[in-house]
Amino acid sequence: MFGSTCLSTFPKRVVTNRKLFTSIIRPNLEAEAKKNHIVVTKSGTVLCWHPEQEFPYEHSLPVQKTSCSATSPLLNELKEKYPSRVFSSKGPSNKDLQEIFYTNKNEWYTRTREDKLYQTSAKLPKRK
Repeated sequence: MFGSTCLSTFPKRVVTNRKLFTSIIRPNLEAEAKKNHIVVTKSGTVLCWHPEQEFPYEHSLPVQKTSCSATSPLLNELKEKYPSRVFSSKGPSNKDLQEIFYTNKNEWYTRTREDKLYQTSAKLPKRK
């Protein structure tokens, strides 16, 4: 809320009290307190003031799901243009995975012995 201060070397006493800070007589104290300040003292200490940025409440609200319609013409065009890449429910294809991870195609195919094992194995019992 009041920002943070950064010190590269620590002097004997650092005062970050809000009342002491506002007691300095300046005409635009609130406006200057919202800006970033970097000061170098006589002893070579670098003081940095990074106030916390205000974030409007309107930007923190969740996006309404009703605003995105699944039948929009732009979405249909994208589905026609990129059928296998973005909109597949199974995930990326083997070719896409090969391009992403720079590997050969054989790493992304399942092994037949595992497929047969999973097809013939008994189902797991349900827990009560």
